[in-house]
Amino acid sequence: MDRSAPRPSEQAETGAHQRSGWRAWLVRRGRWQVVLAVTLFSMLASVVLAYPLSVLLGADPQRLPAFMLVAFVVPAIVAPLASSVVVTLAFDLEAARAALDRLARRDALTELFNRRYFHERYEVELRRAWRTGSPLAVLMIDADHFKVLNDTHGHQAGDEVLRQMARLCAGALRPYDLLARYGGEEFVVLLPGLQLEAACTVAERIRRAVADMRCITAPGVELRTSVSVGVACLDRSEGDADTEGPALLQRADRAMYRAKAAGRNCWSV
Repeated sequence: MDRSAPRPSEQAETGAHQRSGWRAWLVRRGRWQVVLAVTLFSMLASVVLAYPLSVLLGADPQRLPAFMLVAFVVPAIVAPLASSVVVTLAFDLEAARAALDRLARRDALTELFNRRYFHERYEVELRRAWRTGSPLAVLMIDADHFKVLNDTHGHQAGDEVLRQMARLCAGALRPYDLLARYGGEEFVVLLPGLQLEAACTVAERIRRAVADMRCITAPGVELRTSVSVGVACLDRSEGDADTEGPALLQRADRAMYRAKAAGRNCWSV
């Protein structure tokens, strides 16, 4: 595999969607660390301000020790209670945001990225490749005879086959390639930095992994399937990034159908 390719979409979840803002700051440091820091800061600030305030207010100097004690004790009691409420709320908000973010970008069945997120990253990677002159390849993957499998063994068995296929496809890729469920039994792979020959090698690795798969869906029931894979690469000979975007996906899709026509369980360009 080509390890020299630039890190692109990064997996997507780390690059373009890194958490930012004060809630993320709280999460990174841990709930009770933040509560402790706020409490200590409140106590320090209270003690530091206690003396000048007592002077401004004309307090009796003999009562200054008691004044300082109050300035120390009150924040020690109030600050942990107040800050723990705020920090807990911040953690809950961050957890809810992360869950919604995941739902918006992930396929519920396979836990791969979904079609919507793929297109977001595809546009970014396409324009980066077009601008820098680096190669870019796309694989369209479709499970063979999947309707027959569903009709014969049921949708639960079909779902388990798709989950195992997703894991096998992911295992055949580099950490920074992008794999998504495109719809139904169809998957799509974005391969930044790969020329046609290297992309075909990846397609063959995926084909072989799925062909060797043994999916146990019930006692004594072992299901097998195969995939047809279409391979296409970025073409700068005509048009621009706007026209090449849909064209590249269409070429990969047509190549996948050529693999189907060639007998399935193969890849085509």
